[in-house]
Amino acid sequence: MINRVFQLRAVPSLSAVFPGSTAGLVLLTCLLCGCGSGEPEKVTGKVVIQVTSGGNAVTAGAVQLVAASEGRGAFGQLGEDGSVTLENVEAGRYTVTVIPPAPLDPDPENPAPPVDYSHIPDAVRDQTTSPLKAEVKEGDNSFTFELVH
Repeated sequence: MINRVFQLRAVPSLSAVFPGSTAGLVLLTCLLCGCGSGEPEKVTGKVVIQVTSGGNAVTAGAVQLVAASEGRGAFGQLGEDGSVTLENVEAGRYTVTVIPPAPLDPDPENPAPPVDYSHIPDAVRDQTTSPLKAEVKEGDNSFTFELVH
């Protein structure tokens, strides 16, 4: 979870900035209304991805959608059913990666046994080698990926 902290400061009133003038009111109206960004609204979709290996749900790890050349992407943790739902994903073509969970910080006094994530092939862990692709369109999108060794 990301926490952001903001500090509020006193702002002088418009009458102090523009005494006896309606220019302050006009300026404030222009600033609040804005002129628009000139860019059309981005088309987005809801994406549901199911990941399996050997017919069984992959329940640990994360799925990442990457469109590196456009500088956009999406990320989510796999659930107990092997799926992830991503909201408001910008429409377009993506490379999909499946990433095993990061190892826990080792406790030198009580080391955890290593976890085998060999059911997630190395190729799908990297956006430059993953053969998994998804084209997101406006509205609902559903993809199922069977990981093959």
